[in-house]
Amino acid sequence: MTPAHCVGCTYLWCGCLTIPLLQIMLQTHALFVIKQKIKNKMKYLTEKNIKYADLVVPFIRCPFEEPETDCPFKVYWELPEIEERIQAMGNLSEDKLENLREHHRQCILNQVTRIQKKNPRTQE
Repeated sequence: MTPAHCVGCTYLWCGCLTIPLLQIMLQTHALFVIKQKIKNKMKYLTEKNIKYADLVVPFIRCPFEEPETDCPFKVYWELPEIEERIQAMGNLSEDKLENLREHHRQCILNQVTRIQKKNPRTQE
């Protein structure tokens, strides 16, 4: 009997069920992969990381051309992966993060002042 004549067959290798079963398996796998990707991205959306989101950029790299010589973020730039840098940020105490935030804000002010001194037109 050919698969075209088969009705209600339960054999997995029969042509009447192979295609639908493969489609279901592929859809299930695709949903699993999508869920895993979402889950992996969600691990960074912790309350702490959201609260200190302004520190993500300086943890990844210096937002200016040259970092200050005493920049406390340099230690984190040595980590090879961006995920590791963000994870390191999540592992720090809130006191340490507040100190880093204050340093970063002061650094931004210093950089703006330096730029304004170099180019007086930017003050207008």
